[in-house]
Amino acid sequence: VADKEFFDVRCAKVMATRERTTEELRKQGFTVYPSKTNFIFVSHPVVPAKELFAGLREKGILVRYFAQPRIDNCLRVSIGTAFLTAMRELTAE
Repeated sequence: VADKEFFDVRCAKVMATRERTTEELRKQGFTVYPSKTNFIFVSHPVVPAKELFAGLREKGILVRYFAQPRIDNCLRVSIGTAFLTAMRELTAE
């Protein structure tokens, strides 16, 4: 990376947003698996991942859903704030 200062600032922002997102999702009852990347892996105890995936897609928010054994109730989520608003709406009782 040619511009180390820019890179360091962007990394710090991603890490801070990841931590805020993780904290907020845990407050909403999600399991958030440890991450050191620009994405997190999450599951909800009540609302199936497939349903969350469809609801987020309707809101224009794209996440990854893998219909594979052991991870079929998880979503891979890139870090961002619109995602949190949508998840609150989709998991509200």
